[in-house]
Amino acid sequence: MKDRGTQAPKLVISDVNKGLVLSVKQCFSGASWQR
Repeated sequence: MKDRGTQAPKLVISDVNKGLVLSVKQCFSGASWQR
C-alpha cells in the first residue's frame, strides 16, 4: 500500500489475514482495523 502512495489511512478494512493485520499495525500504526 505504501508503494502505491497510501500515506496515513485512518481505517483499514480487510479480512482476518494475520499477516495483513500485522503489516497494517507495523506500517500504519495510527490506523484502526475493521473486519
